Amino acid sequence: MGLESVSRGATKAVLVDKGEEALELCRLNTEKLGFTEQVEIMAMTVSKALLRLRGQQFNLVFSDPPYQQQAALEVLTKLPSVMSEGGVAVIEYGKLERVPDAVGPMQREDERSFGETVVSIFRLTSSAS
Repeated sequence: MGLESVSRGATKAVLVDKGEEALELCRLNTEKLGFTEQVEIMAMTVSKALLRLRGQQFNLVFSDPPYQQQAALEVLTKLPSVMSEGGVAVIEYGKLERVPDAVGPMQREDERSFGETVVSIFRLTSSAS
């Protein structure tokens, strides 16, 4: 989704993964598309990446944490430190994971289910860091 965002005009995308295969695909696709100046690839966990990105302000975040780790709630808790006021986070997680309608200043605006997958859209409603 990050590469697609850059192709549609986003000035920057940060791709985070710790899996070698996924990272290699990110690198190859970034190079093939000519986006090396606009894309930062971080080979680490999302928790570590969010610490390093703290203070940057993103308008849009896509997150697809591993379902088996039930990490969506953890990601939502930490996202305000890297999001701009009114920023949107699209979070994908397994249908067995319970994610409340509000996580701190993050408020759910929409939710859709697709088989075993849930996609929720949250918006940052007030400044937090």
